[in-house]
Amino acid sequence: MGIEIIGENGSSLSFVLSDASVSIANAIRRTVIGEVPTLAIDEVEFYDNTSSLYDEIIAHRLSLIPIVTDLSILNFKDECSCEEGCPSCEVELKLKKKGPGIVRSDDLKSLNKNFSPVPGVLLVKLGKSQKIDLKARAVLGRGYDNTRWQSAVVGYKYYPVIEISDDCDQCGDCVEACPRSVLAVKGEKLKVVNELACILCRACSDVCDQGAIKVDGDEHRFIYELETTGSLKPREVLSKALDILKDKADELSSKV
Repeated sequence: MGIEIIGENGSSLSFVLSDASVSIANAIRRTVIGEVPTLAIDEVEFYDNTSSLYDEIIAHRLSLIPIVTDLSILNFKDECSCEEGCPSCEVELKLKKKGPGIVRSDDLKSLNKNFSPVPGVLLVKLGKSQKIDLKARAVLGRGYDNTRWQSAVVGYKYYPVIEISDDCDQCGDCVEACPRSVLAVKGEKLKVVNELACILCRACSDVCDQGAIKVDGDEHRFIYELETTGSLKPREVLSKALDILKDKADELSSKV
């Protein structure tokens, strides 16, 4: 089994998984979504809220703000040696603002500089004389506990295999039918110019009267698209997911 990074841009990562089964491919997807831990706000204490939104709505919005997470220096609360929470298992944040103005995640101040909210997330609009004053607590969690702790969204597809036979007459109908510009006629010959963009829709083969194009998916190669919430870098998410899978495999092997 091997992984090849084919694209990376900020919070997004594209990679190819080779020499693997569908079960392994799906296990990676499920682990990324459900088991890679991140920080999220779990409790909110309001001192004052005269905005147009109820406390519960603001608390829900706060819980969905991604928080930059350093997994190397934070423990799960139920695994920490403390009894009521400490800096090793929870992060305290404060928000105090008076209108008029827009309240964004930038206004949420973390007491630990290693863990800061991702900026730019809109919370509420404050009118004149309206204000919010609150304290929040963030803890580590996993996506299968609640969506607020989901580290990323990820999907995969079979690696496309496109075969063009000598029966092709270069009519160009398949080029026009393809929605992703995968094919092109160059030098009086039909060529695959953007293989990775193929979505296996088979529109090209459907319009080919000569039956010269065959499109299939390689059942042992998969193209992934992964996008994080901003809490972790995409390579961190992938690496952590693979570590979790390895640990589970080692545990199972030791018990067999």
